[in-house]
Amino acid sequence: MVRDMCWSMQMFSPRGVRPRKYRAPTWSWASVDGSIDYKTSWVNSISELAVVQDAHVELATLGNAFGKVVDGWVCLKVLSLRPYKKANNKSLWVREDGVVFRIAVTWDAEPYDPPGQSGPTDSEINTIEMDLFVVPLGWVDRHLDDGPDALLGPLFLVLKVANHCMHSFAASAVFQRVGFGIGVWVEDENGDTDKLGLRRLIVERFAAAKKRGDLQSIIII
Repeated sequence: MVRDMCWSMQMFSPRGVRPRKYRAPTWSWASVDGSIDYKTSWVNSISELAVVQDAHVELATLGNAFGKVVDGWVCLKVLSLRPYKKANNKSLWVREDGVVFRIAVTWDAEPYDPPGQSGPTDSEINTIEMDLFVVPLGWVDRHLDDGPDALLGPLFLVLKVANHCMHSFAASAVFQRVGFGIGVWVEDENGDTDKLGLRRLIVERFAAAKKRGDLQSIIII
């Protein structure tokens, strides 16, 4: 199911639209109208960095698996990261364990200009802290000498906090999906990239946390 959440709106198609009436939870592509991009060429090669604990969909008519959906949620075990934004730059940025990378985001539907506050989060100038969270779902590992695109990911869900209470998961934060993103290593002024640093972060932080079970439970509705 983690791989099934690695969809995005087609980048060069018109922005998706949320139907006015509830149709599906935000982690499902049925929740938006528009053309969907699902990379079958690499999705089966994903090494997962998140764990599905439980999922539920409530049907309007019991027993009709293809009928109208009136509610739904998924409980994931994830690492939760806080991105930031640079002035005059559309990407999200993350700094973790000394590694800086950007996330190329495709927004699901909302004309999303995430709210934020200017602040000196690090040595960057004119950065903005954002009211968003990103959670890594997985990555595609290939040999580092296969070319500049050999390392794919991490692959992220982009989430915002939902004003919703799940009594059965009272201790878990509740979110809505607003986009999907792919981590991109940064090229410095000398043309060098920190692909090795990003891979190290994935292996030693993200994958190791999953192996240890050191993940946070969240709900996405």
